[in-house]
Amino acid sequence: MANIEHLHVVKASAEVVYEALTTGEGLSAIWTNELTVSQVIGDTLTFQFGADDLTQMRLIELVPHRRIVWECTASDPEWVGTTILIELEEKKSGKTWVTLAQQNWREVTPFFRLCNYNWAIFLHSLQLYVEQGTGMNYQSRV
Repeated sequence: MANIEHLHVVKASAEVVYEALTTGEGLSAIWTNELTVSQVIGDTLTFQFGADDLTQMRLIELVPHRRIVWECTASDPEWVGTTILIELEEKKSGKTWVTLAQQNWREVTPFFRLCNYNWAIFLHSLQLYVEQGTGMNYQSRV
């Protein structure tokens, strides 16, 4: 099994970052504006990236201001069964360390490498959103 892992530091409280990552307003600014989200454990979250690219995640865990876990249930076959883990650690400096991991890939493939890059873009978009108020979602990049 292979994992994608990133650590990114943003100048915002863990509360602000958590809100951005768990609400429709935040995720639509950061990732895609075609989505359905919930904060109910077990619910399915949907993220659309153009007409032919739908990703569905089951919400596995929410620990306010600390941890978010999604399990991919529908998407590209390489994504299905992977887990997206986001952990937040607020530092005394007023910054939050954001650790993002996509775990349980079956193997390292070209698509794995592409997704690794795109998770870095996701974290940069998160940073722009929490620090400047405007993210860089899918629709603004295509």
